[in-house]
Order: sequence, then C-alpha cells, then structure tokens
Amino acid sequence: MNALHRALLVAVAATGLLAAAPCAETPPGAPRAETPRAETPPAGDLPLRVEADRARFRIGEPVRLRVEVTAPLGAEVILPGPEAPLGPFEFLARAALAPDTLAGGLVTHAAELTVTAFTLGTTTLPPLTALVRLPDGRVATAVADSLRLDVESVLAQARADSDSLDIRPLKAQIELPGAGRRRLLLLLGALLLAVLLAAAYVWFRRRRRRRGPAAAPVPDLRPPDVIALAELEALRAAGLAECGRLKEHYTRLTATVRSYLERRFGFPAVDLTTSEILAAFAARLRPGDAARPVAELEAELARLLMAADLVKFARYEPPAAVAAGEVDRAAELVRATAARPALAAGEGTATPTREAVTR
Repeated sequence: MNALHRALLVAVAATGLLAAAPCAETPPGAPRAETPRAETPPAGDLPLRVEADRARFRIGEPVRLRVEVTAPLGAEVILPGPEAPLGPFEFLARAALAPDTLAGGLVTHAAELTVTAFTLGTTTLPPLTALVRLPDGRVATAVADSLRLDVESVLAQARADSDSLDIRPLKAQIELPGAGRRRLLLLLGALLLAVLLAAAYVWFRRRRRRRGPAAAPVPDLRPPDVIALAELEALRAAGLAECGRLKEHYTRLTATVRSYLERRFGFPAVDLTTSEILAAFAARLRPGDAARPVAELEAELARLLMAADLVKFARYEPPAAVAAGEVDRAAELVRATAARPALAAGEGTATPTREAVTR
C-alpha cells in the first residue's frame, strides 16, 4: 500500500468524522440540520482497460499488459501494482507511463505490467481494479474485465519444426586442420621421452655396477663397557648440560646406556620402554656378574632412566650440575656391570678383554 492509497483511506475516514461532528454540537430541542453525504460511485463508474501485447505466448515467457483508465483532469489514480491479484499469473515488473491529456478535460493514466504464467492452456487474468480520487473528493473504483490468454508449451515450436522429437544420432566429427600433424608430433615426443628415460636407467645401472656394492659398516669389536665409557667421555666433553641443552644431553646419555645394555646383556634395550628395560635388566643380571649389589644397580638404573624421561617428555629442567653429574653415575653403572674376563674365559668362549683390544 503506497502513500496515495493511504491518503485516500484517510480522506474517506475524515469525511465520516465531519458528517458526525454537527450532531454532537446541536443544542437540545433545536432542529437537526441535514448534512449532505459524499457518495462513492459504485464499481465500474470509470472504465479500466487491460490489453496484452499478444494473446498467445509460451510458458514462462514475459507478457506486457497495458492498464489504463480515463479520469477527469485533477483526479488522482492508483493503478494496479505488485499487490494486485493476478490469479495463475506471476508479477515480474511494473512501469508507469506518462499521462495523456484528452479533449473535454479528461486525462488517461496508464501503466505497463509485465507478467508470466506457468500453466498450459487458456489462462484467465482476474479483473484488475484501480482507485480514482475525483477532484470533488469522491473516491471511485475502476474495474476491468477478465482477460484470457493462451499459454503454449515450449515443445510446440519443436513439433512444428521437426517431425519427431526423438534423440538424433551424433553427427560426424569435424576434422580440424593440422590435427594429423599434431598427433604425429605428440607420438614422436612420447617416443623421444621413452628413449631418454631408458637411457637414463641404463646409465644409472652401469654406474652402480662400476662403483660396486656399498661397503658394509665395520663392526666395533671393543667390549661393550669400553664403547660406552668412550661415548660418555665424549658427552662430558661436549658440555651440553652447561649450555642449557638438557634434552639433547639426556637423549645422548640414555642412548649410550641403552646401547650398552643391549650389547652387554643381549636384549633390545634400544626399542624397549623404561619399564621393559628394567624388567629385562633384573632378569639377566646375576649377583656374580656385578661389582655391586644387584638391587642397588637396579635402583640406580631406574632412577637414571626415569630422570631422563622427565626431562625429555615432561619438560623438567634439573640444575646443570645435577645433569652433568648423571654422566659420572652412568659411567659407574657401566663399570659395575661390565663383563669380567675370568667369567668370560670360564664359559669356553673367550671374550676379548680391554687389554687385548688395546694391544
């Protein structure tokens, strides 16, 4: 509802109030004056014409409707808009047209509505209505006649242009100019690439044969305790704990201890967890194999590994002096569990001693 429509309704309400006001002010006993009432002309007083730009259209196509009404000069007209009941039609757009002044003091007011429909067959547009406020203040209603339009299917034109709507076979492919040459160049390029890949493979194989097999790593024949003590000495010389690199310090420390236990007692300490290492160590260590009590060595190993786990996984930061002292305690553990030459000779398989390896 626009401003003009609201103004017309306000005018009608004001007319009713003005008609009722003298009744309240008439003194008692005085004759009541008759107030003339403004009568609203009935529907159809003014003709409303609706014309379509064509009587037949295809489903979904836009159709333009010209809506016009002729009223006296000075009248205000409200033509149908988006709020108008269109029935099976759908509103698309509205354009106001310039009024046309006629002879005899009349003016034609017009607008163009664009609508469409999605229902096949003969479709009826309901009667449209326009409101007209005449110069004397009366409000008239202009009503148009219903309009019938034919909606056709989009297949109607296809049936007229073709005898059948069946799927037609594919047309022959068009041979582009130079297509044969491009295919030949692609084939030659693929062959050249294959030759280059084969040549590279042959060259790589010959180079590997010329260089011979990779040299196997030389096994370290020193006793496990000698290797471990040398690695611990190198760790002490690196000074990682004093530099604040505690995680790297404890990682190298536990790696040395794990490697020693694996070489000395024959279980995969490098791949085991702390609890698994302690269980394997307790199962293999005998009282005669150690220079200190077994329980004391087990407790020392558990303390060392757990302290390293706290630093590596719980971000614990012990004092630098304590971290550096762990190297000495690990070295004492290695010396206390090192294989004794006498026991190795008594088993019938001579294990090389530190002196023999040195010589």
